[in-house]
Amino acid sequence: LLISPPLHPLLINQLSIGQYEGHNQTLSELSEYDGVEVMNLIWEDYWSDEDFFDHNHLDRHGRQTFCEKTSPRIYEILGA
Repeated sequence: LLISPPLHPLLINQLSIGQYEGHNQTLSELSEYDGVEVMNLIWEDYWSDEDFFDHNHLDRHGRQTFCEKTSPRIYEILGA
């Protein structure tokens, strides 16, 4: 399971066009391997400024949101 954690919304808005193309392409290629699952949370729009302690770290609410968004998918992948 490859998880790309979210970026602070302010950082998303400061990215240059194509700046994360290599990242997205790599995840796309890796996802084609058997048994590899990808969760790219960078581009999800449910993250807000209130989810972050600073520009790089999720705060308590952000970590809760992260767990709520990833746990069902991890559970599904593990086949539990």
